[in-house]
Amino acid sequence: MDLLRPHLDMVAYDRRGFGTTTFTTEGHDQLEDLEAVLKVSGLDRVVVFGNSQGGGIALNFALAHPEKVVALVLTAPGVSGAPPADPETVDPVEQAIWQTLETADEAGDLEALNRGEIRFWLDGPHAPEGRVTGPARELALSMNRLALQADSAGHEPNLTNAWNRLDEVSCPVLVLVGDLDMTHQRRRSELLAARLPDAHLIVMEGTAHLPALEQPAVYVGLVRPFLQRIGLLSP
Repeated sequence: MDLLRPHLDMVAYDRRGFGTTTFTTEGHDQLEDLEAVLKVSGLDRVVVFGNSQGGGIALNFALAHPEKVVALVLTAPGVSGAPPADPETVDPVEQAIWQTLETADEAGDLEALNRGEIRFWLDGPHAPEGRVTGPARELALSMNRLALQADSAGHEPNLTNAWNRLDEVSCPVLVLVGDLDMTHQRRRSELLAARLPDAHLIVMEGTAHLPALEQPAVYVGLVRPFLQRIGLLSP
């Protein structure tokens, strides 16, 4: 955000159950929450960035409110309604790590679960554990720990089946995915970019599921030409 803020107005928020947001466990709608953030920020039309689950929310928001979304930047996004990974093609290394995470979760060992999730998402399932070090790793561990320790945010309504409505997304979309991310995520990102009417795919080398956290300057360098193409930044 700091790298883009000199040229653009930037706003970020913590979803319920993440970061420092306070909330009451209750039925809620993520799209209504995002709309409320835009309203209180005085923003009418925006480029929505989203990573992982946030990418899924951004995509659903563009379908629900196309008049508010100028463009999307989706990084390793979840996509509601997308077909699950075929059990016959699940990578055995990734499956073994998932099993370790499930074991830690069932045992209530949140620290082991936290370390395992960051190993999976930040390092990448096929990269050595501890590949990413320093402030990026400490921040990822701290942020994920808060989410694991948080109370349930409450019921959410059924999600939009975005996968079956991709042809309705009229705005330009940039899809990014790390080449060290899990196999299914890379395949889904490729299919998503191919099916959207106006999308471009970038595979970011040497990063896993959180490339903007891991290599922010490189990430912004890849996003900048897209923002220039849609007229938000000068060449």
